[in-house]
Amino acid sequence: MTRYIFDFGANVGQNLDYFMTKADCVVAVEADPDLCALIRRKYSLQIEHGSLKVVNKCLVPVGTEGLVTFYRSTTSSSLSTLRPEGHKDIFEPIQIPSTTGSELINAFVTGIDEILYLKLDLEGIDHEILQEVFSKQIFPTFLSLEAKSVKALATLCLQPLYMRFKLLQCNEVDHNYYTDFFGRRRQFSSSSSGPFGEDLKGDWFTLNALIHIIILRGGFGCKDIHATLLPGPSNAKVSKSFWIRKFVLTLVGLRGRI
Repeated sequence: MTRYIFDFGANVGQNLDYFMTKADCVVAVEADPDLCALIRRKYSLQIEHGSLKVVNKCLVPVGTEGLVTFYRSTTSSSLSTLRPEGHKDIFEPIQIPSTTGSELINAFVTGIDEILYLKLDLEGIDHEILQEVFSKQIFPTFLSLEAKSVKALATLCLQPLYMRFKLLQCNEVDHNYYTDFFGRRRQFSSSSSGPFGEDLKGDWFTLNALIHIIILRGGFGCKDIHATLLPGPSNAKVSKSFWIRKFVLTLVGLRGRI
């Protein structure tokens, strides 16, 4: 059995050092060919040993496969997207082969393998890719997706297998640490997705509690929702200490810092 992690939207590979401490094989999927080349140079030994696979394809909703136009940002690689919004003059259109999430996963995973974690960071289409993966009865043990709109939450609401959740704010990612292959304590980059699963600080919450936390933290935006299939305790309500801290920070005008 092989334990896999799929990094959908690998960018420059800022998550890979951590992911490779957790899985037998990490599959990094990135649409930008220049970033794929960068990852291949940096991790040539891991690729040679089979612990890392790099796939240069654009993930798309079912029915839209083929050669697609991907919009590469000229200001920040983290903004590159299949569907640009706002100022299109900051994007460079490039033609990239595409695939669906389930097709890509099934190219690697057999019936006895485990998908330990699926990370989605696809600038606006996370929920569509995840819906297609779910439709093919593919259920990773852990997953995360961007909480940029209610559609991300709705996707999880419609999949009852996932009953335990955590929320990670983008501005809290670099507050976390992990241990690398050499036993060194490393800080997560602020541009990475950060830890997942039990490495992520705090309690798991029920769906209702998660909704309350999202509302209290200013609604949807720069946040990642984490979910797991694993059974275990879940808080049905936000802790008293959270409410007290929220109330105090609101009084002093620091509402966005929790």
